Amino acid sequence: IMEETYRPLFHEIFTKVNNAKDKPKKVKVLQAYRTEALEMFLKGALDPNITWLIPEGDTPETRDDVYSTLRRIVCW
Repeated sequence: IMEETYRPLFHEIFTKVNNAKDKPKKVKVLQAYRTEALEMFLKGALDPNITWLIPEGDTPETRDDVYSTLRRIVCW
């Protein structure tokens, strides 16, 4: 038996879930790729009891701030 060594990225798993035709097939896909990391990601995204410490409203950074910071990091 060949062991599967490739682990798909979250977006690849979610694409497979989206493409599954009914709920039992969607559940089967999620169970096939179940990891602690995926569980924590979904819990953080979907659990209404989790409160994020991110302030409401727009971010203080502008798109130009982000690009100039990335330029400094990449180009030094």
